Amino acid sequence: MLTIFWRNSRILFGRRVRAALPALAAAAVIGLCGCFRHSAPHRMKTAGPDDLPLSGDVEFFDGYAVPGTAQEMKLTSFPRIGSEGAGLVRFSLRGQDRIGAVPEGAFEGIASVREVDLSETGISSLPSDFGALKSLRVLYLSGNAFSAFPEALCAMESLEYLNMDRNSVTSIPERVSGMTGLRWVRLNGNALGGLPDGAGEWKNIERLYLRGNSLDSVPEAVRSMKSLRQLDLGSNRITEIPVWISELENLERLDVDGNSITNLPQAVFEMKSLRELVVNSCPIPEEKIREYMPAFELKRVKFQF
Repeated sequence: MLTIFWRNSRILFGRRVRAALPALAAAAVIGLCGCFRHSAPHRMKTAGPDDLPLSGDVEFFDGYAVPGTAQEMKLTSFPRIGSEGAGLVRFSLRGQDRIGAVPEGAFEGIASVREVDLSETGISSLPSDFGALKSLRVLYLSGNAFSAFPEALCAMESLEYLNMDRNSVTSIPERVSGMTGLRWVRLNGNALGGLPDGAGEWKNIERLYLRGNSLDSVPEAVRSMKSLRQLDLGSNRITEIPVWISELENLERLDVDGNSITNLPQAVFEMKSLRELVVNSCPIPEEKIREYMPAFELKRVKFQF
């Protein structure tokens, strides 16, 4: 069972309220709606950089630097946890933008960690041994300086959620075919021109967000993602929706707003599970919009134009 923790943020991550975490646990821990089941709240023993070396029973290392508060404790290097962190389930350095690179062996001794947050740290790569985290389920790498997709992730079968929004990734290697456990991938705000054929092996993926890239067409690899429920391709350079889109029998939401699409294929109207279609800011003529609306109303599809 996978649990993602809400990050809206000073409440959960500020050490100022760390003593109150047990009381907040039930409100802070949520399941991702529609994709992951809710789990029972769990009281985690939390520690931060000023608590090093850790005691063996710590489950959450909270190094999040809360901007503009007393909790904005900036680290100048990656903290060495070692075997004292053997019980860690969660690890966060969000906002620690002075740590430089993540060194080899940085996660040695904490192989049981299930969630890692390295967002907004300014890093541009991961060490080659990062893939040894066989229990990792959730990884946040958003708002960093990655120009290449981390090779260390390509064989991580256990990873279910990956957030690499707001980087500068231009391509993804074929070897991502090994990431068969993925269920939710966020790659918004990068520079991707497509997806490799290997991404077609993401058979369990339910949500794929590729908004704000450099896509000229809907990637062919998406055609093999039969479990897909939400697909966001907004703000790209796509000119048409492929006829094979109707093969995605579980797709409920398709967002192509801000593209150069001028027409909808008949295949869109044949999608049995579709509940929402977003085409805002697409140059579809008004007469075609009027033509489409009765069909969507009949199918009870929310049509945003």
